[in-house]
Amino acid sequence: MDARHALGLMIGAALAGPGVAQEAQPQSSQEVQDIGPVVVVAERYVSKDGASASKSDIPLVEMPQSVSVVSRDMIDLLNWTSLNESVRYSAGATGEAFGPDERYDWLQVRGFDPVQFIDGVQAPIGSVNNTGTDLYGSETVEVLKGPAAVLYGSAPPGGIVNMVSRRPEMARHGELEVQGA
Repeated sequence: MDARHALGLMIGAALAGPGVAQEAQPQSSQEVQDIGPVVVVAERYVSKDGASASKSDIPLVEMPQSVSVVSRDMIDLLNWTSLNESVRYSAGATGEAFGPDERYDWLQVRGFDPVQFIDGVQAPIGSVNNTGTDLYGSETVEVLKGPAAVLYGSAPPGGIVNMVSRRPEMARHGELEVQGA
């Protein structure tokens, strides 16, 4: 640094002066208002339940095995359309191993090719592990990590992927999508 820059820095520091904080004002009892309880309602981005690990309704917090559940709200929020995309934020699971490809689901769970299940029933296996699955008909995607042979029969030691289908709901609603060129 040359002498002009050093002199400029010293002059700037001298002119800046010390900073002064605002003193706290005592609040009178008339300014404080009790608004009561505050309830925050949000979408269900983080699931609290998943039936893949034990095939029962045990909360995920109490599961003795590692399970990642991708909810429908998360799928809609991030506009995911394939199983490859849905495991992007699941620890230990990798999708799109050979780049994005809508024809096949190239998944790996803890280094092994997982067996894919749909509603707890093994999906048909063709010449490749899994054919590309559209997520529109799925409510959740559950990635069960670790050995699952006790619950699901012959399964690789890395884990399995279970897709839970959408079910009818009591509330009536619809969906409209328009595309143009």
